[in-house]
Amino acid sequence: MNTQKTRPVGRPPVVTDSAIIKLENAFAIGANVSEALHTAGVKKDAYYNLLKREPELAERFDALRQNPVIKARQRVYDALDNDTSTAKWLLERKLPQEYSPKAQIEISHTHTLDSQLLETIRKFNQREGRQDDVIEAEAVEAKSLPDLG
Repeated sequence: MNTQKTRPVGRPPVVTDSAIIKLENAFAIGANVSEALHTAGVKKDAYYNLLKREPELAERFDALRQNPVIKARQRVYDALDNDTSTAKWLLERKLPQEYSPKAQIEISHTHTLDSQLLETIRKFNQREGRQDDVIEAEAVEAKSLPDLG
């Protein structure tokens, strides 16, 4: 009787159980895919092939990536009861239009060319044989403005 074990047919898995554990640990501390692959010693193609073969791992990795964010949110939430500065910080970031300490000023400005500059550009364009369409529109705007000087 032959008691020799038979070996599985085919190549050994590229991503081992040990590498999967390393990936999970990296994702659990907020590593991105590139960082996790480097930590686990896994090639990008092998990783994506693994996710195709085992979609439940993709879900697990996604869930692990959320852990640091959830932990940070919980810490902020817990601090709200006792720490006014945390409450201010949260309001400034969640509702900046209402609570931001920085003044937000929106400036819009239109510029029109004065008539002397328009005439110089017009002469240049005529000498060069160029169209004056844009300059004509600017001239109309400049003439319609009141003289503030």
